[in-house]
Amino acid sequence: MTQVKVFYDQPTFTLTYVVYDEVTKDAIVFDPLLDYDPAASTFSSESVEEVQHFIKEQGLKVHYVIETHAHADHLTGARELIDRNPGAKIVIGSGITAVQDTFKVSTTIKLGR
Repeated sequence: MTQVKVFYDQPTFTLTYVVYDEVTKDAIVFDPLLDYDPAASTFSSESVEEVQHFIKEQGLKVHYVIETHAHADHLTGARELIDRNPGAKIVIGSGITAVQDTFKVSTTIKLGR
């Protein structure tokens, strides 16, 4: 039977979902987030750790971490989560390259007038 576990992040008002099969223990994670404290300008992985704790507690095998959209509302924790789940892959739509190109930092510096 398919189950869905929802994790709510109050500071960013965002949701992370773990969808899994109770029998096979196969799982997919949607939109994990990386914590950011703007006042201290620091990052932490508390939200990823909470999701990972659930994954381990349930004995799940994560196959994919799916990014459903470009995250302007939070920083993605996908890389952090797949590092903790060997074999898992990040999935995102190919249209994201247009967003990345829009916000790409230029490496060209112009000096002088």
